[in-house]
Amino acid sequence: MDNHKSSVFDWLKTTDSELNEIELEDIQLDSVVQQNIYKTIAQMLALEKSDDQVPIRGMLPVGDITCKGFWVENTKELVLYVWVGDQSRAIVVPQDGWGIREDITIN
Repeated sequence: MDNHKSSVFDWLKTTDSELNEIELEDIQLDSVVQQNIYKTIAQMLALEKSDDQVPIRGMLPVGDITCKGFWVENTKELVLYVWVGDQSRAIVVPQDGWGIREDITIN
């Protein structure tokens, strides 16, 4: 089992069958939620890097960020498990703050 998924469902106190992995490219976020996620990641980067390495405001160095997405079956919340260096955060997005993009093909 994926170690990160195990950590997330332990933290959420849910079962493996209620936690479903989702591709980040398939997600559409509310603009306010997206800005809050960017702020959280920028704070994580600021703690991980010296001041001269912090990215220009509004730009995130995606190569330094790893993220997995999961949705919780019973609540329809989205959980983004983000880690930068040795830091990790679980960001919970309420059901009304995200959705599946309309321009994708579901197989």
